[in-house]
Amino acid sequence: MRPIIDLNNTWHSEETVVYVSRFEMAGACFIQIVILLLFYLSIINGNYIVSILLLIPTYFLVKKIKKLYLEIDEIQLTINSYGIKVKNEPIISWENIENERIIRIGKRKNSRHDFVFFDQSQHKEIQFRTDILNFGCFELIDSAKIHRERFNRKNIVKIS
Repeated sequence: MRPIIDLNNTWHSEETVVYVSRFEMAGACFIQIVILLLFYLSIINGNYIVSILLLIPTYFLVKKIKKLYLEIDEIQLTINSYGIKVKNEPIISWENIENERIIRIGKRKNSRHDFVFFDQSQHKEIQFRTDILNFGCFELIDSAKIHRERFNRKNIVKIS
């Protein structure tokens, strides 16, 4: 079982550990239960066409729930004063990270915010959907700023 993170204490912790949100998993399961109830009611009422049409979103929801279930206890992102670690990959040092920011994808009600940074060592941009994570986009960017500042302070002390 993963530890519960105190959101009020993240600024003083040594590292910020980010998981898939349990709320996201519960929401997907709730929608799946509603669709299955509608499926059952449509079979009882003899609306076989409606029941067949309800199987389509059921398939995609089952795939989403299975993916979330596999990732629910897996650390998605770790931010500390050494750098950022993405899932099971090696840590990316703050020396190789630049332009960490929040971007908005979509318009108005259909928009979402993603946490993005550029990895100079691999020459690629890494992007995370924050709507499925247990930390909000602005909490992630604040944590990145704090840990980058800690990294900068440690390196200034070592140079002197």
